[in-house]
This record gives sequence, structure tokens and C-alpha cells, in this order.
Amino acid sequence: MITSYLISGMVGIILFFTVVVAPTVFKVLPIEWSSKYVRNFFPKYYASLGLITAVCVFTAPELLS
Repeated sequence: MITSYLISGMVGIILFFTVVVAPTVFKVLPIEWSSKYVRNFFPKYYASLGLITAVCVFTAPELLS
């Protein structure tokens, strides 16, 4: 059950970043700042998604039975 919520949350995070955050960053910030922001943000973004994925792997009901 928790795995479904985590996967749904990951999809929501990915869609939110793609649709809202990325276009806004490049519209609002100058190129120098937006490139620094994206370079600083992406490692944390992918690390958090990777951590959630690892939790999903270990909490998947198919693995527990």
C-alpha cells in the first residue's frame, strides 16, 4: 500500500518539476543564475527520487510474500 503512495508521489514530483518549476526557473532567472540553480538542484532531485525508489523496492508487497 505504501509503495503505491510513494510511486504516485514520485510521478507527481516529476510532473510538477517538468510542468511548473523548470519553465518558471528559465523565465524568471537570468541564464547564469538558472544554470547554477539547475546544476545545484538536479543532484539533490535525482538523489531523493533514487531514495524513494529504493524504499519502494524494499516495501513492494511482491517481495514480502
